Amino acid sequence: MDNQIICKFKLHLFTALLPFSILYITLLNVTTDFKKAPVYVGNRFKFLFLQLFIYIVLSDFLSYNVCIDLIVKGAFVLEFLKQCKTCEFNFSGTCAGHGDTYKYGEVITDETLSCDDWSIGLDYFTEITAHAPWYIREPYQDFRIDYSTFEKLLEADVAGQAIEVNIFDIIREIYGLSLVDLAVLLGVSFGVMYRARSVGTPAKRKKHFSQMLCIPIEFFEKSTTHDFEQIQKCKIAFEQNVDLQSILMAVPEWKQKLIHEVSNCLHCPVHIAKEIARVDKLNWKNNSDDILNDSEKVLVSYVSKVASKKHQILTSLEYSLDIATLPHIRATYFKGE
Repeated sequence: MDNQIICKFKLHLFTALLPFSILYITLLNVTTDFKKAPVYVGNRFKFLFLQLFIYIVLSDFLSYNVCIDLIVKGAFVLEFLKQCKTCEFNFSGTCAGHGDTYKYGEVITDETLSCDDWSIGLDYFTEITAHAPWYIREPYQDFRIDYSTFEKLLEADVAGQAIEVNIFDIIREIYGLSLVDLAVLLGVSFGVMYRARSVGTPAKRKKHFSQMLCIPIEFFEKSTTHDFEQIQKCKIAFEQNVDLQSILMAVPEWKQKLIHEVSNCLHCPVHIAKEIARVDKLNWKNNSDDILNDSEKVLVSYVSKVASKKHQILTSLEYSLDIATLPHIRATYFKGE
């Protein structure tokens, strides 16, 4: 069975059983009349529930299952519901479409049905584009794919099929290293890394990148969602061989210029700009499921504080570096009281 499917099953099982087990164990613990309480059976159930939870949690860690880490970055869409309840032609329970299930103007009695005229409704569109897996959501947000492609990839992902993902996006999610970090680590300019992510890794650099990051060279040619677990193991080998913190403290000339540009762009102190300079791309919204890393938190926190001084609330933030290592930022605000 595919690792993502196993992970999703475990997550659902854990979520479903947790409230019942807590309630049951609580009731047993507060019972003081042991003649009335099913002590023996209760203790056996306690033990079985604990075994189940320990298995679900530890099996993910012991098998290096990266799915839980990736769920944190963007919740998996376990189903893609092409049903009446998610259709744009469902007007308060009345069909306004021309499909093969309900006629135009007919009352919808079963919202779980679908038809050949289904088209996504606004609420469901907003939900799936905000909570789709990061490797599908981010290309759509960055205008690298259109909605029809987004929908096809989502259906393929739900079916457990492999989705091709840029290796440097995978490295960012699993290794926690941005293009800026990789440029410092690999001893190249940011422009080299920018081009590698945009058009592919040059043949002359694949061996060097592979050796430094402990990632098989073939992954720099093509990588998919089915490679996540293998790359997670590569990360473990990488961290055992590299003193990452010492390397990332280095500030080559191009990065020093970047820090200066960030400071000027955001009007922030240099020590804050130095941390933000590690970010090469961020598309943040206040209703997002994304868990930010430390550098991204500093960026969002600083822009939010500046906004609050103007009695505004930050609602979204887009930040990126271009190939010349110049920062670009776009933010939207809600006027506060």
